[in-house]
Amino acid sequence: MKLTPEHKRFDAEIAKAAIAGMRWHSMVPDKRVKVEVESGRVMLTGRLDLDCQHTCAEQSNSPLLAVRGVTNRITIKRRVSAMDLGTQITAALARQAVASAERL
Repeated sequence: MKLTPEHKRFDAEIAKAAIAGMRWHSMVPDKRVKVEVESGRVMLTGRLDLDCQHTCAEQSNSPLLAVRGVTNRITIKRRVSAMDLGTQITAALARQAVASAERL
């Protein structure tokens, strides 16, 4: 895609706009996504908690002026809630008790 001279932007300008756009987006946690830009192509890296955050980070960059493409390499690492953790521990203890009882 060829940009007209008034639409050309330096990579540093695109990166600054991408970071600002994600900071203004309510679904993208601040400072958890790293932005690199080369020849107008934006690469996103980092670790987020939810799929929708991953998608929103990408979508907030796609429409930016002079962006030629977005590569989203953000990984999702789900946080375990205290309730989920308690349930998992209880289940593990129950499995251990059953295995111990079967050995007796």
